Amino acid sequence: MSCGIIWGGMAKSQKEGRLQMDSIVTVEHIRQHVIEDAADLISLVGLLDPVVTATRLREADDIAHVSRLLRKLLSRDLILILCRLHEIGDRGPTGITASIDVLLDYAAGDIGTERTSELKKKRKQIISDLEASGTKFKDLRIFRNAEIAHSLHRASRESDNSLYYSTIEQFATQTYDLILEIEQELALAGYTPFSDLRDMVEAWPRRGNVFWNKALTP
Repeated sequence: MSCGIIWGGMAKSQKEGRLQMDSIVTVEHIRQHVIEDAADLISLVGLLDPVVTATRLREADDIAHVSRLLRKLLSRDLILILCRLHEIGDRGPTGITASIDVLLDYAAGDIGTERTSELKKKRKQIISDLEASGTKFKDLRIFRNAEIAHSLHRASRESDNSLYYSTIEQFATQTYDLILEIEQELALAGYTPFSDLRDMVEAWPRRGNVFWNKALTP
């Protein structure tokens, strides 16, 4: 689901219609956001894996400089998406948080409260697994707030010391697998499945390798 800018004003009747339309939020609305984030998540993992420890990026030529910048930006986006997928539901003046928990809240009537509770527990367990590996979820959020959502001069960057890519990658993969499981439940409930979502697990590592091999090969 893409977001664009509309250049120009909106008539009063259009505004009223838009407000009425936006006041009705469905499972499908939240699902679209979560699916888009899931697709971006696994794409980023596929793009980052080949260059996390690539020695080629230590060099001083233009290609290495550009590659390091891309690696930094992709890593930031990975953390941003993980944080918002694991947000607890909230409603504000701009809209409703589209996260895994919120999707499950909206889908409870379709997949059942018991299954909803099980899937919510799985999400919490994923965070527990992350923290057992040495990376605290709160440190991801601190980094998101200070380095991505804002530019904050922090008194301490000690929390960044726990941000290891290997554990973040595992966190991302488990999160993606949970979304696939939720999608399976929604498909059983009659929702149209996103057939290419599962295929992306194999497609993006291949695409990442092809891209970086061509970009970094003289």
